[in-house]
Amino acid sequence: DMALGYRVEPTYCVAPIMDSGPQQVRKVTFWAIGLDCCASRGSFNCGTDLELARGGVRAVPDGIFAHSRSEYVQALHQAASIADLVVDENPILVHWVSDPAVEQRAKLWGALLQVCFGMLFMGLGSLVAFTIDSVWGFSRGTPPLEGQLPM
Repeated sequence: DMALGYRVEPTYCVAPIMDSGPQQVRKVTFWAIGLDCCASRGSFNCGTDLELARGGVRAVPDGIFAHSRSEYVQALHQAASIADLVVDENPILVHWVSDPAVEQRAKLWGALLQVCFGMLFMGLGSLVAFTIDSVWGFSRGTPPLEGQLPM
């Protein structure tokens, strides 16, 4: 019940992943995350149903178009201060899933599909460029000067 929803449109949800044993220290490294799947405090329903979750998949780092890690880090610092926890220097953000292997295969196939589409579009773009060049003759260059033999 240490979950927290950091309200910036959308709501960034975080919950510490802690050991239930007596050896648990206040320093938390692993955090479960999600978008728009929690209340402002205490309710975390992100990813797979908690009874079905058997693991976590590490959240992808920020890319060209997605910059959400800083928002999650702000949320987890806020949650840590409320629950009197200490955030690790390099927190690890994970999504709860029922089968991590299935998620991993899905991401792999998605990446391979993107590579295939990229190759297809590159090939089609090259084909169009070569066709335009052969029709309008852009690569013929300038005619040879007088006295020079054509190449």
